[in-house]
Amino acid sequence: MSKNSTRIVIVGGGAGGLELAIRLARNSSHEVWLVDSAATQLWKPRLHEIAAGARRVLVDEMEYASLAERWGFMFVQGELCDIDPEAHRIRLDAASDTTGHAVVAARSLACNVLVLAIGGVTPDLGVDGVREHAFVLDRAEDAEAVFKTLSLAALQASADKDHKPLPIVIVGTGLTGVELAAKHVETQDGEHFDSQLTVSATGRVGPPIAGQIKALATKKKRQWQVKDTLQTGASDDIFALGDSAVEGSSAPPTAQAASHASGYRTAALLQRGASRRRLPIKTRARSCRWVRPVPSGGF
Repeated sequence: MSKNSTRIVIVGGGAGGLELAIRLARNSSHEVWLVDSAATQLWKPRLHEIAAGARRVLVDEMEYASLAERWGFMFVQGELCDIDPEAHRIRLDAASDTTGHAVVAARSLACNVLVLAIGGVTPDLGVDGVREHAFVLDRAEDAEAVFKTLSLAALQASADKDHKPLPIVIVGTGLTGVELAAKHVETQDGEHFDSQLTVSATGRVGPPIAGQIKALATKKKRQWQVKDTLQTGASDDIFALGDSAVEGSSAPPTAQAASHASGYRTAALLQRGASRRRLPIKTRARSCRWVRPVPSGGF
């Protein structure tokens, strides 16, 4: 990349982030970087299928490294921990393996344009015991934990001489809750439920990091406030979309809306914004189009 090239950094490789990275890498001359804490991508609206027993390969899990090589963007595996709008830099946390051994030190990444497409998380709504005793479906690991617990509980129930039904409670009647219920249980009326497995699917709030970055303002659901152009108030060169943002328009903060935004609005806005302002960034030439700070056996 020449020193006057434009670097677009996208944090979050979910529905909106990954689609945007592919569209920009395929249709522009800008240098596109995708940052995600995970090594693979999985469409969140399909997590209920994993919770019901589907293998990851059956729900189209894809490696970011392979996608980066195929479509021509750079991939960095890392966790966002801070943003400096004035310096046009983001900071990534240090990475450790499963034993706690440090693999990569904290580092920073320069960018001309930044897109925050970090997915949201399930809130506990201030209810005691949710975090300790209920499952959520925010990641593939969460869904796999639900299925493992369900399988063991079903095995135990099958050995019960009384053949009692397995009590499962799903809290939340949104898309995830309804689809998971359709896979497992019948609904019933009443206010009190005994439960051997409880899944909380009570909507979405912004990611925890949104409340920790002082440079960007958030709303009450810990989502970054953006204009109808998806630009944040801190800088016209910082965009946010999907679960992590709340717009001035009526678009919902969902994976589906993020996908729509990446395809029909954000790409054009970034093309125009990046062409308008170019900041010098020095970088080494790379023979590889992806950066993965931890080995396959890590995390």
